Amino acid sequence: MIIELPYPSKDLNPNGRIHWAQLARAKKGYRGDCALFTRMAIGRKTFTAPVTISITMYPPDRRRRDDDNAIASFKAGRDGVADAIKVDDADWDTTYRVEKEPLNKVVIEIKTEQETT
Repeated sequence: MIIELPYPSKDLNPNGRIHWAQLARAKKGYRGDCALFTRMAIGRKTFTAPVTISITMYPPDRRRRDDDNAIASFKAGRDGVADAIKVDDADWDTTYRVEKEPLNKVVIEIKTEQETT
């Protein structure tokens, strides 16, 4: 199953220095958005642990980025996906990639144990 999500806002970048309340609002909003997009994409499908998750991040522009900052900025989104599929992200086997094209989205591929064997 493939799900497309919006790229995290710059407020969620760990190098950003914003007020804690603004950061909390950004995290809550992005987590909710990712949960909603995921629920819309999966419909009534259910998942059980363990799941294999492949996350490909496409930043909003072509500037060079540290992959660890991109991954950290997606933490709230990852929690939103976990909320939607009802599988704790501690039970995920996750891989990350950061690509240059197309721009401004996060693509998640979810495979269950039955699909990977």
